[in-house]
Amino acid sequence: MTFSGSNFEYYYVPITIRILNSTTRNKIFGLSGIYLYVKPLDPKQAPKELILSLISLPDEYMSIQTKLEIFFTTKELINNQVSGKENIQWIQCKLIKFQKLIDPDVPPSSDIDHLISNGFEFQTSNENNKNNNVKDTCLLVSKPKFSMFNNLLDRKIKFLSSKMKIEIPSKIRIESSPFNISNVSVFNNFNSIGHLNYESLDGSYYLSDSKYLDNMIGGVVTLQNDEKMDHIYSLGLVWGNIVKGNGQGELLVVLSWSYIMRLLTDVFVNELGLNKDDADQLLTSKCCSSQEQSKFKVQPTKKLSSGLASAVGITITNLDGLSYWGSGVLFMNDLILTNRHVIMSGDKLTNEINIWINEGRSIRIIKPEIGKDVFIPFNNQLFDICFIRVPQIKKLSKKPITLYDVNSIDSAIFKIQERKNLEINYFDNSITKSIGYGLFFNRKRLTPLKSVGGLSTTIKLSSLFKNFPMDHQIPSLIISSSSCWSGSSGGALVSENEELIGVMVSNGRLSNGETLNMLNLVIPLDIILLGYYDLFYEKLEFDDESIVKVNNLYQLKELYNDLFIESVKL
Repeated sequence: MTFSGSNFEYYYVPITIRILNSTTRNKIFGLSGIYLYVKPLDPKQAPKELILSLISLPDEYMSIQTKLEIFFTTKELINNQVSGKENIQWIQCKLIKFQKLIDPDVPPSSDIDHLISNGFEFQTSNENNKNNNVKDTCLLVSKPKFSMFNNLLDRKIKFLSSKMKIEIPSKIRIESSPFNISNVSVFNNFNSIGHLNYESLDGSYYLSDSKYLDNMIGGVVTLQNDEKMDHIYSLGLVWGNIVKGNGQGELLVVLSWSYIMRLLTDVFVNELGLNKDDADQLLTSKCCSSQEQSKFKVQPTKKLSSGLASAVGITITNLDGLSYWGSGVLFMNDLILTNRHVIMSGDKLTNEINIWINEGRSIRIIKPEIGKDVFIPFNNQLFDICFIRVPQIKKLSKKPITLYDVNSIDSAIFKIQERKNLEINYFDNSITKSIGYGLFFNRKRLTPLKSVGGLSTTIKLSSLFKNFPMDHQIPSLIISSSSCWSGSSGGALVSENEELIGVMVSNGRLSNGETLNMLNLVIPLDIILLGYYDLFYEKLEFDDESIVKVNNLYQLKELYNDLFIESVKL
């Protein structure tokens, strides 16, 4: 769906914005932004220009707006020869308004406030206001003091409505000007690629795994597509960054055009000369063509994907009364698959488990028992997986996740009984998605984070189980670049078609303690099926050597001895 007045075409250029103190001429703020050119289809009507950005503007600056001067530049205005010298030309703008984004009683404040109150900091990281208050953010609206359209290269733009369901994750491009306070010529029109990982339920903002850099606020966020198209499809502007206070991760925040446009109706009427009907059309959702929907993976209705439909959140109250959460996936009609460490306090079961099925609804298990409520394969020693039995789920019409490259659990059990390899084909470099409740968990708005990446490698181990031949190699660890965050443990790694490949167990860490979210350690489906077989069909035998081998594998220790070949006899 797009916002598009039928009597106009819209063009854009990503720009760099500087705000100066008119008295001292000192640089106060550096922003990214968008130059919009509104072209009437009627040649008798004059075109209009508009400059938009976002800015974290504390109250002390709001009170001295008349002393702020706004300038912008872009790629075409850099290195222009004036008097034989290379220059950056800055075009002065007329301020129309600073519009506060947040009304405390309406979204997006409610969602963002939930994150901030649960260990996140909201940041835009400009030089004058390091620890930003989300309620300081304003929409900056201005226009050039003289027309620049004929001097700038431009592209047609359409504004995607949040009423159109964007597939999560989707690939995005951000056009911005990071570090522009210190270096405009190098970082002007800087392009970065990432993915949308989350969409707020009201469509006011998105979260992305793209790296936020200083002065990116106001950058233009578009759907990335490798095919050449007539229009660029934009989701919104970069709003800032939310950072988990304990250093466990961060996500870039995109403010949607749906929210921005609600603040601009008066501007379109009063400044651009659009009549009320044309202004209203900008807020009217119209479906993309079927060809556009296919290319950008957008849908006219918000239907849950199979992976999301089978995802569950798990909240825990441990023996000390402390609460935390993890993730899980519906493996069978009444069995939830997750990690053992999600529901264990040391070697003891947690005091209470809540399985969250949808917003505000959970199934509570008080003082769970092993063998009745919780089933841990391999004598609680080998791999970090377990199953939770929840009979109530059968009544909720919630479908189990589809298994990757496996016809059915029964067919897999038959192969194991015959001591045959399951022959699940994990292809290196194939597309993978992670689905889990990483970083934050909102019981009233139960939507997991999703990340897309690739299957980096699969490690096989031999001689794990005495029941199998010595040369029987079993896929025992998958490493994926689909992100895994704190809270993702027990969540699903799925294929491009959202079939279960494995269950996330942890992410990598550097020696300095830095978390590598895109180094995702995953227990493969082979091990999950063998664990199910071990619990409900036949105990699989293993020894201490197998335990050491698996522990070393998941600690990323070298498994083999070095053998240096210095000479070869022919």
